[in-house]
Amino acid sequence: SIAERARRRWLELSKKGYDIDLAQIQQEIAARDKMDMEREIAPLQQAPDAILLDTTALSIEEAVAEIIKL
Repeated sequence: SIAERARRRWLELSKKGYDIDLAQIQQEIAARDKMDMEREIAPLQQAPDAILLDTTALSIEEAVAEIIKL
């Protein structure tokens, strides 16, 4: 989710000493996603044969385990 991606980015930047607003990061991610999906050439979209794995609530280890299962 956008909220989880923003939270993860915020944590990453916070650990590096940056003082940045979580809401701002979330807005920037949402705006970038919108631009990427609406661009004329090569818009961002899931391939018809792609498998969507929602990692919102998963740790890295859990995501890897799910990928291995697939």
